[in-house]
Amino acid sequence: MYSVKYAPWEHYPKKLRHHEVINPLAVLDDFFAVDLLDGHCNKLKNWRYYVIHNKDYKDEQHGPGSLLFTYDQNIRLLEAAYLLYYNDSITTVKNAIVGFDELKTERKLWYDFPENLSYKEMHNPYAAFKKVFRKMPLQKYRDYLHEWLYAALYIKGGNDELEADEIKLVYRNMLKLYSAVWLIHKRANKSNSL
Repeated sequence: MYSVKYAPWEHYPKKLRHHEVINPLAVLDDFFAVDLLDGHCNKLKNWRYYVIHNKDYKDEQHGPGSLLFTYDQNIRLLEAAYLLYYNDSITTVKNAIVGFDELKTERKLWYDFPENLSYKEMHNPYAAFKKVFRKMPLQKYRDYLHEWLYAALYIKGGNDELEADEIKLVYRNMLKLYSAVWLIHKRANKSNSL
């Protein structure tokens, strides 16, 4: 893995508007208005495929612009999650933590309940943020996803700057992040969550 020192301001949100910085849950709503959890996971998997194979990104219906849209949505999601993680005074944090009985009910009722989280992370999805951002800071995710974007759009594959372990780590952590924000989103919007 490459090691880069970042200035403190590098961790500030760059893609979020002021009202989204104040209310990061709005970004989660926008993210899941585009697609559901499974759809986003499939888009990430498809993106990863083009990063590691000697092919350029194809989307017959929308063209390569759809990958740029996916990239922007992921950066915005990372920034919103980062803000939620470091601002534990937000009252919605308390609403995202559920007890055993509620968790059991959610697993039964929700069509797309995430299975890649530990019990602790299912109970409190903010615990997943700790793992995601402890492994690498926000700016490093932005750097990796930027590299992914270039690697997927160029015809040549096997970007020299991306190593297999780095790709796996980013992919796994993004899936964990998707699952955690999905639970937060669903619990924040309980009336629409079934």
